[in-house]
Amino acid sequence: MTQQQYGPIPCFVRSLPQCLSIYLNLPENLIYHPQIRDGSIVLDSPQWNKRPLPIELEIVAVKNSVFLLQLQKKNLEGTVDSYYMQWDHEFLTLQLHTI
Repeated sequence: MTQQQYGPIPCFVRSLPQCLSIYLNLPENLIYHPQIRDGSIVLDSPQWNKRPLPIELEIVAVKNSVFLLQLQKKNLEGTVDSYYMQWDHEFLTLQLHTI
């Protein structure tokens, strides 16, 4: 993916929870929004690197990841805002490969 293909790179990419809400119109109770304490990302993020992953984190990871294929299908159908979705798709593809 290059800037020439899709224009300037956005300053921010949407998170998976944001994409699920925006593109699939999922209700908030079906989406897990990770809570990172302000100024504590260094303390809160390493828990996701533990192996085996704690069961509580497995549960919330599955909650969002079950929608990844549906989100990809929506992207391939071309029914969403192509500019942002192309960049979001690159980010989500990386997430899909890490699961």
